[in-house]
Amino acid sequence: MTSKRPKLGAVFSGDSPPRSPTELPAARTVLPTDESATLERVVQLNVAVPESLRRQVKIKALQSGKDMNTILREILTAWVEE
Repeated sequence: MTSKRPKLGAVFSGDSPPRSPTELPAARTVLPTDESATLERVVQLNVAVPESLRRQVKIKALQSGKDMNTILREILTAWVEE
């Protein structure tokens, strides 16, 4: 099944739409940002938000040159480390 409209990221970047979620691996290994960190398995976290908020987050993330995962991971990490 194909989407009736292009993905927002593809519109902003001019790229083709990303692969469907069923083609993505269930978990990835993230490389550590510093030498003391260890490799850690990445799992998916589902959060229910209004569509308008998701769209605003997506736009702001694209404008900053990052993807939503990176932005939200940074926000959650900062919050946990408070």
